[in-house]
Formats: sequence, structure tokens, C-alpha cells
Amino acid sequence: MLVSAWIIPIVLVTAPPLCGLGGIGYSERYKICSADSTHPLSDVYAFIISVLVGFPCLIIIITCYVKIYRFIRAKNRELFSNNACRGESTGHAQSAAFKRQVEVTKNLFLVVCSYIICIMPFAINCLIPPSYPAIPWVSIILIANCCLNPIIYGLKHPQFRDVFRHILSCKFRLIPEPSKLLQTLTTSSNGA
Repeated sequence: MLVSAWIIPIVLVTAPPLCGLGGIGYSERYKICSADSTHPLSDVYAFIISVLVGFPCLIIIITCYVKIYRFIRAKNRELFSNNACRGESTGHAQSAAFKRQVEVTKNLFLVVCSYIICIMPFAINCLIPPSYPAIPWVSIILIANCCLNPIIYGLKHPQFRDVFRHILSCKFRLIPEPSKLLQTLTTSSNGA
């Protein structure tokens, strides 16, 4: 499922130019390398990209997050039933699990909403040909989506918050369970 989130957009972005529907190259209109704005079918290509790339990605993202949510909910139910079978008090466990489920749901909602908010202006602008002057600005919003997920996770999860705080203050040694790359970098910098 996750691989398809990469493969589908790559195919949908490269296939139309190979079939003569638009082109990829230097855009005279925007002065950058992207969709070739001088191609006679550049509007068709923009439509294909905005509709066929944005919406399938949205569906894949929502599907993945729904599966994550269902998995967590099932694990919480399993925890409740195991505690009930053992005769343990489930009041505190249920309350903690419910709070965790609510937090996960809020995070999923924020991630999906940020994606929709960032991609929709670009998709809508591509569908409206006279809106060419807005394309560079909505492109910035589109690209900003890549920066939002780490911020959302960093603000909402205590573990991410701690790791980001250590990274931003250059206290890499305090990061719990550092990656192998980070371990290598911190040990090599100490030896130098």
C-alpha cells in the first residue's frame, strides 16, 4: 500500500508526457523546471496531474490511517478483554487506552487535514487555467506539506518532542534509541 503511494504518482506524472499529453521541462511561464508551459497540451497535463495524482494519494493516505486506527482500536479491545478475563480492574486501563485512542485519532485527523489543506489549493489552481499567477504560491503550500508531518508529530507525541528537543539543542547523546547513523556520528565525533 505504501509503495503504491510512490509508484502511482511517478507513473501518472511521467506517462502523459510519454504519450504526448503535455511535457516536462523548462517552464517559460514560471522560470523553473517542471511541466512545460509552452506545450500545446499543458493544460490537459495539469488537469491529469491535479486529478489523477492528488486524489489517489489522498485515498491511499486515508486508507493507511484508517487501517492504523482500526489496528490500535482492536489492540485496545484485546487489552480490555484480557484484563477482564483475568479479573483485573479495567477502569484505569480503559481510561488510559481511551485517552491514547483519542490522541491517535486527533493526530490522524491533523495529518490528513494538513494534507488536504496543502494539496487542494494546488489541485484547484491546476483545474482553473486563468489562475496561472497563483501556481507558484500554491506550489509553496503544496511543498510545505512535507514539513508539516514532523511538526505535527513533534508537537503531539512526547517521544518525538523529546527527540526533537535533543536534536535542536545538539544533544545527540541524550536521544533514546538513536539510529545506527546517529550512533556512528556521535562516536566518531567524540573520537576526533
